[in-house]
Amino acid sequence: MLSDLSAPELLPEDLKDLAHKFHLRIVESVPDEMLAPQLVMDLPVEWARAHGMLPVQQGDRAALLTCNPADINGQKHLELLLGRELEPLLAARATVAAAIERCYFSGQETPQEFLRDLQPSLPAARDESRADDLLQVAEHAPVTQLINLILVEALKAGASDIHIEPFESS
Repeated sequence: MLSDLSAPELLPEDLKDLAHKFHLRIVESVPDEMLAPQLVMDLPVEWARAHGMLPVQQGDRAALLTCNPADINGQKHLELLLGRELEPLLAARATVAAAIERCYFSGQETPQEFLRDLQPSLPAARDESRADDLLQVAEHAPVTQLINLILVEALKAGASDIHIEPFESS
């Protein structure tokens, strides 16, 4: 199946033949300005990887970076999800895979970097003087970032569930 990102890469001449057959433009590299995280907010990364498709920004409109132009159902699914038509752009499988990883995971810190940065704000979270203080601490971005980081790491590891065990630190 063409859409499987783990399948062997097409040769450049095969990619050109595919582009000619489907009347598509070939994208050889994906600059950062094409990556649009707002377009993939409701699209699971697993779906993007499985279909070899990524919505991207092409000038002032959205387009579809794909390594499988024959997957019309995938394209229609994304158009329905985004509420707009997407012009397909053909790219090599490796190019699409790299763009997916950059779009979904760019700027993500490693767990160690995140926890190191979080350490100065931990004492504020231990202040139990007033209940409203706890509510304010819960709304701060580091908590949200920690949860997001845990979820991203679990997805990267292929975890089926996440267990958090509380413990007292000395």
